[in-house]
Amino acid sequence: MMQNRRQLFASTLRYAALGLLAVVGGSAVAKRRKLVRQGKCVSGGVCTRCDLRDECDLPEACETRRGPGE
Repeated sequence: MMQNRRQLFASTLRYAALGLLAVVGGSAVAKRRKLVRQGKCVSGGVCTRCDLRDECDLPEACETRRGPGE
């Protein structure tokens, strides 16, 4: 099936955007894994909303697990 130039251009842009999205998402995941391996905070110090709070060994996360005043 032959495509005209407009369809070819649109599909090229679509797949380029999809590829760019995959690269950006992959680099974000890689950065998060690297920070976790290094023992650095991945949530910007907001422990109460962090998914890793229960497994985190950083002092701030330990404080939020204990709760205020304990």
